Formats: sequence, structure tokens, C-alpha cells
Amino acid sequence: MSCNKEAWEEVFSAGEATSEGVHQSQHCTYEVLYNKAGNFHVVYNLKAIGSGKGYRPEDKSGKFVKFDLEQNKITESETDWDIAFRYSTIIVNGGEQTGRKDEPLRTANVSAYIAKQTFEQVQALDESLFRQDKAKHLAISDNVQDKRGLWLYSMQEHYVLPLSGRVAVFKTRNGHYFKMQVKSFYHCAPAIPKKADESFGYYTFRYAEVK
Repeated sequence: MSCNKEAWEEVFSAGEATSEGVHQSQHCTYEVLYNKAGNFHVVYNLKAIGSGKGYRPEDKSGKFVKFDLEQNKITESETDWDIAFRYSTIIVNGGEQTGRKDEPLRTANVSAYIAKQTFEQVQALDESLFRQDKAKHLAISDNVQDKRGLWLYSMQEHYVLPLSGRVAVFKTRNGHYFKMQVKSFYHCAPAIPKKADESFGYYTFRYAEVK
């Protein structure tokens, strides 16, 4: 499937998350679309809410949702996955378990880092920055308050937004490179979540191979 340029501009503009967002009537179910003009894929509403009370990612439990970047799909495979999502946590299939509950075993050599650039600017990659998950430390920080990862937490409104100018870069299990920009952490990707909105844990993002 493909989405046209006009539809995509409702989600992103000039490589940055915008305040316009997706209309509430659109893209409220999980789907993966390809934008031929922009040469990137868009994932809408990947549900990875986890379970358990509390707002800290380390308190969550339940299955991680695994994603194969090269095959553009969610997978149940124990080995053929690159990244996995649960709540605000993104893990890579490389390194070792970090101590999170119900983590899958790492079976490959996937690594990652965060580039402080726009999506379009991420072209030349820095091999020295790639890291894997390890005990008590994630390659992609899931802390929503320290601004080291992909997230910005509003203390006043109590919602989570993606930080502007942050792109996750991955080296897959097959040695290919991908960049990913998160648009939203909420169901239907609203521009601004409602106060105390509890529909979080739904990822909308775009990604593309970097050659």
C-alpha cells in the first residue's frame, strides 16, 4: 500500500513532528504504509502498551512487540527481529537483557544510537556511536524525563511527546542501516494528547533505509 504526499504532510513537515497531526478519523488501526515519493515507510498505531500499574517503564510487564525493519512487519519470531516496543521502551536484538520484565532474549547483533538531527539530515552514519542493550542500560533510553532518549514529558499536562530533532538509527541483524522518527505515542496520533490521556503506548513512526 502507499500513502500520498498530502496525507503524509498531515503527519510530518520538513522532517519534524508538527502540531497538525493525523485527523482523528484516519489511521486509528495498525497499518504499515509506504510513501513512494519520500521513500519511507509509515507505521501507524503499533500497540505496545504493556501491563502493570505505574508510569515508570521499568514497572511494566508483558510481551514486547517485535518488529522486522527489513520485512516491514510485526513478527512473533524469537530470532528474526530487529527492534521491539513496550510502553516507552524500545529494545534492540543485540547485547543482553537489561533487567526489564518479560524481555526477549537477544539473539542477533543489532545496535543503535540517537542522532540529534532531522530525519532528512540523517545520511552519513557514525559507526563509533552504535551501542547495544546491556544490564541496566538501553541503547535507546526509555526515560521520559531526562531528555537523553526520544521523549519529552510535560510535567504540567502529564503527557509524553517525541523530542524534536531526535532520530533513532539502527544497524540491523543483517548489517543494514535504518533511521526512525517517532511521531506519536498515543492512539490515533493526536497532535496534542488530552490531559491525563491514558491511550498511550501506541507508536506512530516513519523509517527508511540509509544506504
